[in-house]
Amino acid sequence: MLLASNIVAEAAEFSWNGFLGPFHNVILHYPVGFVTMVCLLEVYGWRSTSDELRKIIQFTLWLAILSTLAAAMLGFARASDGGYNEQTLDAHKIYGIATIVLGVAALLVARVALRPEASGAVRWGYRLVLLTTFAVMSIAGHKGGDLTHGTGYLTRNAPPLLKDLLGEEAPEKMGAAPAEQIEPQPGAGGEPAKPSLFESVIWPALEKKCVRCHGEEKHKGDYRLDTREFALTPGESGEKPIVPGKPEASYLMTLILMSEDDEEVMPPSGKEPLTVEEKAAIRQWITEGAAYL
Repeated sequence: MLLASNIVAEAAEFSWNGFLGPFHNVILHYPVGFVTMVCLLEVYGWRSTSDELRKIIQFTLWLAILSTLAAAMLGFARASDGGYNEQTLDAHKIYGIATIVLGVAALLVARVALRPEASGAVRWGYRLVLLTTFAVMSIAGHKGGDLTHGTGYLTRNAPPLLKDLLGEEAPEKMGAAPAEQIEPQPGAGGEPAKPSLFESVIWPALEKKCVRCHGEEKHKGDYRLDTREFALTPGESGEKPIVPGKPEASYLMTLILMSEDDEEVMPPSGKEPLTVEEKAAIRQWITEGAAYL
């Protein structure tokens, strides 16, 4: 009887969205590959297109459309879990759906444009639709990268000129004042003071290992660490994550001190864990008041 009740309870907790959602990250690579392949095939057949090449291009466009549909459905399943920036998520959805629509348009135009008797204007119209499909798909991928890896994931290491063209600003340290607004305080003997514990250890560790899932774009468990206000606010668990001056009462310390095979450990299994030194530094930081500067 107990076994049966456990099976029923586990079945009730099972979520198809939770199971299928992560496969979005696998399937999304297929439409990227197929659309890119069509573009390359079009370049290959720039002067003239044989019957065989025309069939291959149209077949690949079909694969691109079907794989994009599959990626979109799995994406909606993944988004149902919540924990994402709504504005960025909506943009990702819009560009993803637009990729499907443009892919269908490219296929329809290709059926005419790839014929030997097609005019140059029709052929160039098809190429424009194909290029637009590739561009919109790239933007959708960029927004997806922002959702899973934080703002500017694809462009944060781009050359300054490219950042200017894209309108990307260099990310400032979240939760603290911009560097130019912080006046360095002289230390003993008039020498510049050493960087604070937060600047030198805590924020680099949080930014690298925690903020990607608990930041502005993505906030798993309805919890964020990118500002002090959010860091002190309980997430879905309802537990107080950080209690300034009391690391033993801070749920964050409980999570990061769990064994690596525990289901609730943070960062979760498979992610780069915090080092012993980083955990000790976080304890000290909370003891000293958990200041974000």
